[in-house]
Amino acid sequence: MRKLNNLVKYQLQLYFKGSRFVMPLIVTAIFLYTMYSIKPLSIVSSFLITGVFLFLLTVWIGLTAVSGEDPTAEQLLLLRVKNEMSYYISKCIYILIIGLIANILCIVFPVIQNLLNGSDMFTRNLTFFDCFNAFLLQSGCICVGASLGSLFHPRVMKDRRLAILLTVFITILTLVKTALAEKAVFFKFISWLFPPVMNAAGWYGNAEYFQLRQTILFTIHMIIYGCILFSIKTFLCRRNKF
Repeated sequence: MRKLNNLVKYQLQLYFKGSRFVMPLIVTAIFLYTMYSIKPLSIVSSFLITGVFLFLLTVWIGLTAVSGEDPTAEQLLLLRVKNEMSYYISKCIYILIIGLIANILCIVFPVIQNLLNGSDMFTRNLTFFDCFNAFLLQSGCICVGASLGSLFHPRVMKDRRLAILLTVFITILTLVKTALAEKAVFFKFISWLFPPVMNAAGWYGNAEYFQLRQTILFTIHMIIYGCILFSIKTFLCRRNKF
């Protein structure tokens, strides 16, 4: 466990010492400012939109994280830690931690904005229950986004251009799969293969209130999906040596 903690800390230090975090931070700030410059907003809808944004953000973060890895440095680190599984788990955890930081920011910001605007930012009172549900759903979106973004590791797919195109293609299909399934019958049978990010949005629709049971089910579904993708990537990376 200590080795895993040290690896996660090391990965985070590398990420924040460089400039890779700057653009995601700027994009997040622009999104939050734009999103909450209009009022009143529906609490459920606004947090669902934020969940989709965090999914896209973590796909981007995951993709840049694996694309920017130095094979030599990675090989040396693996030789040093002498534990492949701890190394790959640490790669997953550090991307998730970055996503969770963005998640917290995307919840704290509207809470502060709501207080500064005399609690009239939303169509009804914002409660802790709303924030808790939002945190769960957005965490699920982060898990799926991070796993998808880091899926096509250089050792899984050496052609980086193709890896980026495939990631973008899957991401787009994820966002439109519900509408596509309604128009293309054959797509219904394969839509379950794509990330379940939009399931919550489809179920809640224009609802004014969250339902904790449904939120938990959607979150568990997304976390399981994310863990499967992380496991597939880890298996392929361990199989495809340097």
